[in-house]
Amino acid sequence: MEQMKPQLAIVARVDRKALEDSDRVLVMKALLSEGFDVKKEATEDRVKDLTALAEEIPNLQIKNFENDGVVRFSRMVTFGKACVWVLIDVCEDLQAFTQKADKKFITYDLPVFALVRSDSAMKRDKVHVAVRALGAWDNAMCALSLEDAAKLFDLDCDFYEDSPVRVATDTASRFYTSALVAPGSAAFVSTCGASESDRINALVKVLQKASDILVRRWDIAMASVAEGKTKEPVA
Repeated sequence: MEQMKPQLAIVARVDRKALEDSDRVLVMKALLSEGFDVKKEATEDRVKDLTALAEEIPNLQIKNFENDGVVRFSRMVTFGKACVWVLIDVCEDLQAFTQKADKKFITYDLPVFALVRSDSAMKRDKVHVAVRALGAWDNAMCALSLEDAAKLFDLDCDFYEDSPVRVATDTASRFYTSALVAPGSAAFVSTCGASESDRINALVKVLQKASDILVRRWDIAMASVAEGKTKEPVA
């Protein structure tokens, strides 16, 4: 598996302690442990929790960026016919990390599903999936694959083309977003509503299925990634 080249990436940048990142941590833990029967619950110490997971999964890699206060956990997995690079950066201070917008952390040269925090305050009985992509600045094929996957599971899903996630002409931190992804490469996904376990299970299923769907549209998705290389923040 390690020798296979990824066709896309699923990424999340989370704070080491913030409660609002709990869903995303558990989703990424489930994706990282694909093919292994391991404990899916999380502890209060996310770095320790994921490090323990790596002890059970041989090809789960850990990289410590001590000067940046970041620990990266990543693994190559397959969902259907898709070879996917799953990575989560656990940050001591997520806000400071994203403000810095250090390019060595930015995901380049791959279509990306980026897990972001939900900004919805609306209470819902059912799981709601929000997919965001800002016109030519993000990846329409990634967004369409996520939307199609959500509909296959009969989930409430909305696609927002006027995404506030990426601001095209702004500072680097807002241009590359809190997920730190290159222009043209990504669609952003979040969930709200129902229970935590319902949200996590729904998002894991959507991301796995969307990965399999995207490989059928891979050439188009990669064309958007290539076009994004010419785009830079104005500010």
